[in-house]
Amino acid sequence: MNKWWTPQRFAPLLTAVALVLFPPCPLLFAQSAVTVTTNAGDPSAGSLGWAVTTLNAAGGGSLRLANSVGGVTLTQPLASFSQTVTFLGPDLNLTGQNNGQAQLLFQQGFNQQNNLVFQNNGALGGGLDASVTASTWTIGSGVYADLFAGAGAGVSASGGVGLSGQDGGNAAVTVGSWNVGQGAALLAGSGGSVTDTNGSGDAGGAGGSAVAVGNSLAAPGFFFQVSGGSGGSAIDSGNGSNRGGSGGSASVSFQSISSGPYGNFNVAGGLGGSGVTGGAGGAATLISNSVSLTQGLSTQGGSGGGGVSLGGAGGSAFASIGSYVGLASSNLSVAGGLGGSGSSTGGDGGNAFYNGGSVSLAGPSASFRVAGGTGGNVGPTSAGPGDGGRGGDAGVSLGILSLGPGSLFQVAAGNGGSGGSGSQPSAGGRGGDLSLTLGSFSIAVSTQLNFSGGNGGGGWNDTAGGTAGDGGAGGALAVTLGNLTLGAGSN
Repeated sequence: MNKWWTPQRFAPLLTAVALVLFPPCPLLFAQSAVTVTTNAGDPSAGSLGWAVTTLNAAGGGSLRLANSVGGVTLTQPLASFSQTVTFLGPDLNLTGQNNGQAQLLFQQGFNQQNNLVFQNNGALGGGLDASVTASTWTIGSGVYADLFAGAGAGVSASGGVGLSGQDGGNAAVTVGSWNVGQGAALLAGSGGSVTDTNGSGDAGGAGGSAVAVGNSLAAPGFFFQVSGGSGGSAIDSGNGSNRGGSGGSASVSFQSISSGPYGNFNVAGGLGGSGVTGGAGGAATLISNSVSLTQGLSTQGGSGGGGVSLGGAGGSAFASIGSYVGLASSNLSVAGGLGGSGSSTGGDGGNAFYNGGSVSLAGPSASFRVAGGTGGNVGPTSAGPGDGGRGGDAGVSLGILSLGPGSLFQVAAGNGGSGGSGSQPSAGGRGGDLSLTLGSFSIAVSTQLNFSGGNGGGGWNDTAGGTAGDGGAGGALAVTLGNLTLGAGSN
């Protein structure tokens, strides 16, 4: 019998064909568990950089720090995590020294089971930003994450012209779905200050921006904070012309947001820096298709910086939510920043606006507040006049508003700042305007509604027998309602 066709003869060929048609699948391999044993900031054996490449090659797994490691200061950028990874204890304090090092990239899932503090100290130059990008990020119960951008460097001089502090770094998270566990904080860097004796035209650095964006956000724990950096001050003992840096903006944008029964959810613009002219406060923005709230949620514009002459304007606050449900004892607040005080003119208060499809306050003690910022006052001065800042406007535009028993709905424009108490008449600032547009409006029993334009600030003159300045005009009130249904005991 002819044996040229026997299986043994063709076994090597069959094996080669099978490997081509059915290659080994790395997902079938057991995931790895690696331990970081050194705090080296490069990819050497036992380092965090080595652990990243090891887990990528193994198809993902867990990463644990030895107790002796402590913090890690990177000297090279980390490779991105291409596979799902779990961070285990102890806590990890991770520092990058420029923009390239201060970024974490997770192409798949990031499961965080230890406290994580990630910051950019800017020691190597090349930027102060800090960022995390992940497909999904799950922070375990009782565990938190802090992301800190670097602060801008300051400047000291004498007789300088046009000096500027360094701008603060930006903090950013871009994620598909994010469960923040016990809590998370994104803090942008503050701007650097300028100290310049008898200088002119100097400016404090601007605060950095803080941004969180993604598909879904769950905040079941005690805190969630996104804050723009404060503007740097411009300090001049000779009182030359200078201005404080503007506060950085803060922005949160997710398709859906839900919160647990504890803690608070805050989006806050940075404070303006002080100077001869105070810096403006940073804006705060919240955007979502759907929000379900059982705790506090605040969108707050930053206060304007105080001015030797002119106060800085307060930052604006804006929220746009398609469907908002506030459960029992929840508190949603959208508020413009306060205007900074000044000896000549107070800064204007920041505007506050809310735009949405529907708002439902479903539980007792649930509250909804939108408020313009108060205008800045004018401090004591022997040389007048000094006028108070204008109050910020407040506006709400909704398709449907439904208020359950015991809830509060309040919209209030900001009051004008008071005039100075110097030797010449000083006028108070004008109150802010209010606008309210509602399509369908239903109110249950024992609810409270409060709509008010801003009060004008008071005018002053401390000179004996002098005439006081005019008080500021009150703000306008415009209310447009569609269908209105009132329950008993509402007011």
